[in-house]
Amino acid sequence: MCVLKNLTEASKEEQVNYINSFDEVLLDVDGVIWLNFNPVQGAVDCVSNLKKLGKKIRYVTNNTLSLTQTIAKNLTDRHFVTNAEDVVTPKETTIAYLDQLNIKDKHIYIIGSIIMKETLRNAGYKLIPDPPVEIKEGLANTLSYYDDANVGAVIIDFDFNFNFIKVQKAFWYLNRPNTAFIMTLGDRLIPVGPKGPIISQYFAAHALKEVTNKEPILMGKPSDMCVNFIKESFNIKDCSRTLFVGDSIASDMAMGAKAGFQKLLVLSGISSIEDIRDWKHPEEYKPEYYISSLNDLNNIIKEHFSLT
Repeated sequence: MCVLKNLTEASKEEQVNYINSFDEVLLDVDGVIWLNFNPVQGAVDCVSNLKKLGKKIRYVTNNTLSLTQTIAKNLTDRHFVTNAEDVVTPKETTIAYLDQLNIKDKHIYIIGSIIMKETLRNAGYKLIPDPPVEIKEGLANTLSYYDDANVGAVIIDFDFNFNFIKVQKAFWYLNRPNTAFIMTLGDRLIPVGPKGPIISQYFAAHALKEVTNKEPILMGKPSDMCVNFIKESFNIKDCSRTLFVGDSIASDMAMGAKAGFQKLLVLSGISSIEDIRDWKHPEEYKPEYYISSLNDLNNIIKEHFSLT
């Protein structure tokens, strides 16, 4: 069994060899770069210094609540200078998958954010209108929301106004043959800062899985769809020289393992030292190293490398 090692406790030679072992860095955002949009201590300098070493920096996040252009702007405004082409979210992978299905002649039913709906419409997809946030109680009224719309896919995304009738309509559509079942993110919890994480739509998707016997197709990390999209979009030629940095074992470390990337776990977000000491995940998810935050990596870079 592999024992996880803190990069700060490695020898100078090991630290230098490690940093020299990758050319591209894929960074998760929430819990790694920032918490509730407040940059993690040392993260700005770390990303800047990685660039000075010639590393290519990109961002891979499961955030569907902001336009990708907005995420890039928020990063740039906080001195992580980037552009939308270097940011991948489940929005891009979802559109790519829907395009593969060739269902623009059908409607999409989505339980999700305003931003995700806007993204779908901008890509040319027709959406089923949302039912009311609140409905009159009673079975007869519930059944009045049944319809015969030609639905090609049901998408479960993050929805602040999630309710019973929305999931009931999803159930009706998914029980029809040839309706694709799409889930944008697989994270159970989303790190947001000191008030603790918030729960994601993972549980809604898996409730529908139980009652429909349909397996949702994941678009975000660590899905095959996301892995393939990233490799193609970022033109990654050598996965072994690509480092994936994340705070989630189940999402980020799994993503790295599936893609064949090197992996670095940070403890500034959803994972803790207890998760390392009491490892409950597949062995292949174990990263080469872990650190408390990007500040640790930045200190190592400053100590051992010339940045002029």
